[in-house]
Amino acid sequence: MAPLTKHDVGAITPVYADTLDDSPGLTLKASSAGLFYGCVMQNTAAAITYIQFHDKATLGAVTLGSTVPTFVFGIAASGSLAIFFETPIKFVNGLQVFSTTTQGGSSAAITNGTFLVA
Repeated sequence: MAPLTKHDVGAITPVYADTLDDSPGLTLKASSAGLFYGCVMQNTAAAITYIQFHDKATLGAVTLGSTVPTFVFGIAASGSLAIFFETPIKFVNGLQVFSTTTQGGSSAAITNGTFLVA
């Protein structure tokens, strides 16, 4: 997958990540409130991958396997997921995202994705 670029779309700033793994994870929005509009994800693994979203200010505030995610999406083996919300999901502290091999787990998985956050 070719590297993606960041573009400004009016008041919404999309945040793009070419590869997501949980070492150490990806900060979509640090230490502030915002809105999560959606994402497009591709799982190239031969097993299901889970994308964990945490309403936390920093990556360090999340201990994978112990900190309960705010919400989680599963992506089928060798599958993809495109999900966008008409009413975006509100978060208060910041938004951290991780890719794992089990729902709420701590083992890393590699997933390609594009995220839309404001």
